[in-house]
Amino acid sequence: MNLSPNSAALVLTSLLITSLTVGCGMLPKAAKTDPSNSTAQGQQQGQGLPLETSLLVAADLKVSAGYTLSEISQSQIIDNLNQEPVLYNNQPESKTPSSEPSTGTVCSPTTTGTVVANKVSVKILSSTDNTDCLRKELSKFSGTIVSVKNTTKSNFYLSCSSKDLSYLNGKKISELEAEGENFGCTNSTLLNQSIEETESTTITEGVTYVTKIRNLYHTGTKSFAPCKFSTSGTKDTNGDDCISFNKIENLHKNGTDAEETKISAITQYSFTGVTDDTSASTNVWHNTGKIDVISNNWTGTVTFKGSNTAPTYSLKETPTSTPITGSLTATEVQ
Repeated sequence: MNLSPNSAALVLTSLLITSLTVGCGMLPKAAKTDPSNSTAQGQQQGQGLPLETSLLVAADLKVSAGYTLSEISQSQIIDNLNQEPVLYNNQPESKTPSSEPSTGTVCSPTTTGTVVANKVSVKILSSTDNTDCLRKELSKFSGTIVSVKNTTKSNFYLSCSSKDLSYLNGKKISELEAEGENFGCTNSTLLNQSIEETESTTITEGVTYVTKIRNLYHTGTKSFAPCKFSTSGTKDTNGDDCISFNKIENLHKNGTDAEETKISAITQYSFTGVTDDTSASTNVWHNTGKIDVISNNWTGTVTFKGSNTAPTYSLKETPTSTPITGSLTATEVQ
């Protein structure tokens, strides 16, 4: 995108979307369910809670009208895949501490929501207002803040056939951090969604800058239902109905009469026959199966050939249909 060198506040707003995002696109390691036992478990323990209306609709999985799909280079798509947590069983972790300096900003996000649970399921609807944090970051730059907003809506649903979840009913959102990512469940289905919206209007050297960013995240099925998993001994199987989806829409306007710039970035991973060997933490990759990839102007497939064998990729660029093939390189968590 083309931005004025003086629009530091606008640039920061774009960057903050990364640090404030809810949901990272990673399928949970412990959210597994055995489809062959789900009916029996439901009969023994009761039926799961009804799902809430999905935060996303079918149109959200495509580029919105008026937006241009961002294009990335061959080297960028390969780097992105090497770093993508969804493609790993156990992604290597950095052994050196982060060298990024602290901003010194004290953030005060406000989260409200409800936790409803019965024996076999839990659903959490929440809203987070992080406007205070964003305002404090923007105030470090010269210029005037006219308006700013950063809010996130989240929809989480988990069914569990291995643990009674009814103790979670009525808990506060803040009390759930100590419970762990999947509340101790070893067999479950999962739906996890969030929509984050960031808006700011600033004035720098007499020029008005407007930015609006919408960040959508979804783990579940393409029809926005919970996707299924199964566990048998040291073998985890990801359901073939599972996708991990993320779309970020950026709208920018510099100056009163300037035209709006609308750019969209889309990433989607679709699972087929993907299994993990959980017998050792040194098993880096998924063990079998494939993941179909959509990443902006690239489409293709990553194929897994063993937990410690680098998966291969076959990708094509749109609209040139330029094919590239190769093997991924295990990369530390960023």
